[in-house]
Amino acid sequence: MPQTKFSESNFYKAKNFKNRLTSYIKLDDNAFLDHNYKSLLTKLDILLKQEDCIQVFTYDAALPYLLRKKSCTKFFQIWSLVSKKSQFKFIEELKLNKPKFILVDGPYNNWQPKVSKRFKYIHEYLNKNYIIKEELFEWKILNIIL
Repeated sequence: MPQTKFSESNFYKAKNFKNRLTSYIKLDDNAFLDHNYKSLLTKLDILLKQEDCIQVFTYDAALPYLLRKKSCTKFFQIWSLVSKKSQFKFIEELKLNKPKFILVDGPYNNWQPKVSKRFKYIHEYLNKNYIIKEELFEWKILNIIL
C-alpha cells in the first residue's frame, strides 16, 4: 500500500476546505464563463429586457438560468425532442406562445449532431417563421416574422 506523505499544503487545504468551498459557491456566475459566452449573455440581456421568457434551441440548457428568464415552452432542454411526435409538440408550443426571439446554433462538440440536422421538423418551422436578427460568434438570434 503506498504511503501518503504529509505536507503542510495538504493540511492547509483540508483544514480550510469549508471556507474555500463557501467562497467558491458565492462566486458570481461570470467567474465560470468564457468571454464569448459573457458577450452572448450581455447581448441577450439587452435584447430580452422586455420579454418574459427566452426560448433556446441549442444544447445549452443553462441560458434561461443565467439570464434569470423562464423558458417560453416546457422544452428548455432539447435533448428530450428525439421523436417526431415530441418535435411537433414543441412546434405547437411555439405557435401558442410565439416567442419573439429564439437562440439557435452555438458551439458544438464533435459528438453532438447539429441541431438543424437532428431536429429537422423544428428547423423547418423556424426557417418559415423566423429570420436571423443577429449573429454572435457561433450563435444566431432569430426574430419572429409577424
